Amino acid sequence: MASDKENYIQRLNKGNLNNKVIDDVIGFMGKRGLSVKKLPAEIVKRIGQKLHLDLRVCRGNKSWEGLVVGFPGTIEDLSTQNVGTPFLRKILYPLLFLQREMKLHYARPMPCLYLVGSRFNDVFLRKFSFLNSLVSHVIVMSGDLRNWEERKAGHIPIEPATSINEYCLQKSLCEQMKSNDGLVLPLGRDGNIRSGQLPYEVPTVAATENKERMDILGYDRDDHSFLVVEIKGQDAEKAELENLFFQGMEHRNWLEENKMAVKFAREGPRGKKINFRKRVKLVLGFCGETVPKLFIDLKTEALRKDRFLQIGFCRLIPPDNKTGPTKVESFSV
Repeated sequence: MASDKENYIQRLNKGNLNNKVIDDVIGFMGKRGLSVKKLPAEIVKRIGQKLHLDLRVCRGNKSWEGLVVGFPGTIEDLSTQNVGTPFLRKILYPLLFLQREMKLHYARPMPCLYLVGSRFNDVFLRKFSFLNSLVSHVIVMSGDLRNWEERKAGHIPIEPATSINEYCLQKSLCEQMKSNDGLVLPLGRDGNIRSGQLPYEVPTVAATENKERMDILGYDRDDHSFLVVEIKGQDAEKAELENLFFQGMEHRNWLEENKMAVKFAREGPRGKKINFRKRVKLVLGFCGETVPKLFIDLKTEALRKDRFLQIGFCRLIPPDNKTGPTKVESFSV
């Protein structure tokens, strides 16, 4: 009996896999002002083999043009149980070859390689990660990202707080960041960030069952860089607070790798709020009088490896009641 991994390839070759997510994402790209059409047959023929993938060309904005590769199937179809590494290795070079052939055909840089599908697991993405050194921009456009963009109610928390808990703080911060003036995050010696708010509870890296979620996705209103804000409330236990740094770095690194896709989902190529060429900033907000020594040591180590990282801490002061504003101050040094 053929294995599930063999079955995926067979179903792909026969055209028996669902294309709904691919069609949805392609349609969304069109709404964002890009033209996405089938890749010309004369280019496809040059690879000398049939990939049976959905191959298209994206045009319309020179910084966002390139090869669009659609992987049919559901989340389950594209899981590690069904898509093997031999298949991924087999298609890497042909896709790179196609992307380079497009540059010659169109006499344009064609800097982007789009990967479109329901959801891509970590094994899948690792196989494509080396292309980042060969292609200017590898942009992962998953169904998750498309669905998140549709979550209009997720832009700010709308449910009333039932107590002065972490959700109460999150709701208040989002409301202040969403206001016309934004919210100033005072970071002590690291200066201030005048922040604006995008959505909250943003799906990020894959976890055991569900995806991890970023507390608040924002942006710096002055330099237009992305901003990750992770928080812990006054009732957080010691282990939960200690995990805040690692959680924040994990989400910040995910956003750094996917910031073009997130910008595309949020505002499209011509949007002015976000500059994807800027490094992503991380702010950790928590209650208490001082910054834990552990956080200072971890930040020092992180900056030794990457001196351009921007990591800041701010003090959260819970409101007096469930509807009051959460105050944000800098920690005394």
